[in-house]
Amino acid sequence: MNGDRFHQVDEIFHRALQQRPEERAAFLERACAHDPSLIEDVATLLSSDEHAGNFLEPPAVDPLAKVVPPSSGAFAGNTFGPYEVQILLGVGGMGEVYRARDSKLKRDVAIKVLPHEFSSDVERVSRFQREAEILASLNHPHIGAIYDLERFGEWRFLVLEFVDGETLDQRISRGVIPIGEALAIAKQIAEALEAAHEKGIIHRDLKPSNIKVTPRGNVKILDFGLAKVVAAEGTALSNLPTTLSASTRGSILGTPAYMSPEQANGKEADRSSDLWAFGCVLYEMLTGRRAFQGETTSETLAAVLKSDPDWRRLPSETPEGIRRLLRHCLQKDQTLRLRDARDARIEINDVQSGPPPEQRMMPTPARHRERLLWVSALALISLIVGVLVVRALRPTAPAEIRFEINTPPTRDYAEYSAASVAISPDGQKIVFVAGSGVQSQLWLRSLMDPLAQPLAGTQGARLPFWSPDSKSIGFFADAKLKRLDLDTGSTRTLAAGFTVPIGGAWNSNGVIIFSPSPSRSLLRTSAEGAEPVAVTQFQAPQQRFHAFPQFLPDGNHFLFSVEGSPEARGIYVGQLDGGPPKRLFDGASAVYAAASGQLLFIRDGRLLAQDFDQVRLELKGDPLPVATGVNTATVVSASTAGPIVYRSPSPDSGKRQLGVCWE
Repeated sequence: MNGDRFHQVDEIFHRALQQRPEERAAFLERACAHDPSLIEDVATLLSSDEHAGNFLEPPAVDPLAKVVPPSSGAFAGNTFGPYEVQILLGVGGMGEVYRARDSKLKRDVAIKVLPHEFSSDVERVSRFQREAEILASLNHPHIGAIYDLERFGEWRFLVLEFVDGETLDQRISRGVIPIGEALAIAKQIAEALEAAHEKGIIHRDLKPSNIKVTPRGNVKILDFGLAKVVAAEGTALSNLPTTLSASTRGSILGTPAYMSPEQANGKEADRSSDLWAFGCVLYEMLTGRRAFQGETTSETLAAVLKSDPDWRRLPSETPEGIRRLLRHCLQKDQTLRLRDARDARIEINDVQSGPPPEQRMMPTPARHRERLLWVSALALISLIVGVLVVRALRPTAPAEIRFEINTPPTRDYAEYSAASVAISPDGQKIVFVAGSGVQSQLWLRSLMDPLAQPLAGTQGARLPFWSPDSKSIGFFADAKLKRLDLDTGSTRTLAAGFTVPIGGAWNSNGVIIFSPSPSRSLLRTSAEGAEPVAVTQFQAPQQRFHAFPQFLPDGNHFLFSVEGSPEARGIYVGQLDGGPPKRLFDGASAVYAAASGQLLFIRDGRLLAQDFDQVRLELKGDPLPVATGVNTATVVSASTAGPIVYRSPSPDSGKRQLGVCWE
């Protein structure tokens, strides 16, 4: 393969990497002008990239049969001094990478060979030499090490650390990375960038395929082939240009999807350019999608220059500190962008460590207002939000701390709709109903975040309830039972035809029970959608309606309220697998199961807790007060993690209160 052909294959190869996998075949037909030989060469590189990336383990199948281009892999099976070359791992613009065995030191290494046709290319040789010098100047646990720069005959090659594991690109291809795991990876990337920047080294091509994660979770940044060295801020020492020479068709160095706006414009990169790429990588880990995408290189660069990431794709549980970090990293204006990887590392460390102890204790109302007060531009009503944790019964109620939040106004078109609130099972998020006129809407707020956000697709929502994994919300709107998945923002209908629903609940087996209307008994359906079937039966004429179901921890038994004659009304325990319901007591509007194993209910203006035997299905002991100043219109929601939230009408002007308590 001559130099011109190599440049042509390499350019199309990198453009193809920007396409979605399912669109690459059509792209190759167009880009290669239907040249079968050219298509085959590029397709072979794509196959190699899928299996290898940078310094990867060899695939389990016969690697030479599938990943070695016809004109590449010539060194496999040969020996360069003490290095026994085993298998081609990858091919890129700067050469071929092989796995080899160091017979002298008895270890596996990766060797990166500069193609022979580039041996007379001063720019390529200079860049190869510079990569070796840069890696030699770095000694960090999260940066792939270099062992030597060798020359064997006319061939030049680097001897590099062989890193076991998979590239971050491969890890992301298996699905969105959970926040805890993503932050652990991001923190190590930030530490590596911090070390490089302290040496005056700008990577300029940070991307998931240049990052390896070992089986033990250790991160290694690889491939400093495009790196630049600066002596001080803005003072370049490297004579490597930001763009390639005319012989390589003026392509911009780097990978378009992770390239900062200044790089895309052909300007000088600095450490903030690496922070931009860092933000792109973190966004992709959390969402499974690139922050900037396009069907072609030009479209991708246009997105980098003109578009913003779709922030709605971030998981709802993404901490506010990480959202803020991403926005600071992905500022198009360099003067507004985060400039120091140390700051990124500290931000991640703060999120991983949780709020400072003095904030967790929340000793004064002033601190609450400082952290939790937010202002809406709409006409607002005052709410008080509260969370309490019920543990073992004791003779005194937990200390109660209240703080105010402003929310959009809520029309009292239905008592329980206006007071609707639900805390997620993990105890981290609250969803509530707010809105003016007949178009109420669900709003979501993290307990660690002073801001609440409206949830699209939930207009007219009432009575929300959570999935056990805290990732989805069930609610009623437009006479339908609906489901909202927070990760994707998608809403779907599970069942329809319900005029005045009165509550729902969702168990860990994917069963939803709900009250469709005052005139009907409870129904059950699937969280994926199925024809509803009755799960309770009226005892006519004594009973009038069944409402407000709440699952007990076993997922089979559930609590529900019954209205009717004095001898029939009250709180009952039903079961999904049949059998008559059991009456617990009367006089309570609703009962809620707490994580402590107690039941919560409202009586005489107080929220009470009482022990409950979940085997015999009966109450024991005496109820003890949890909170005061509540009434029969108060709605309570308990998480499986412990915290509880309740919401009541305020005595003045129809305002709503959410009671918040800390022990």
